[in-house]
Amino acid sequence: MISRTGPDDRIMNAREIIEVEDANETIGCDGGSGALGHPVIYLRLEGRPHVDCYYCSRRFVPKMPHPESAA
Repeated sequence: MISRTGPDDRIMNAREIIEVEDANETIGCDGGSGALGHPVIYLRLEGRPHVDCYYCSRRFVPKMPHPESAA
């Protein structure tokens, strides 16, 4: 299998990943750039490992517990 890195791979690796405290809450995304952002959209994880904004490709993931707090 040949693996290569093209322009699309670099774009995907540059995505912003945001941890969400409560995986059951509604997430609002506005692109985070003030006037240069996008209209606010609302997303829900609904048991999925992540959800992506379809405007700016930000990825929202549930916050993982710290190992010392899992004991």
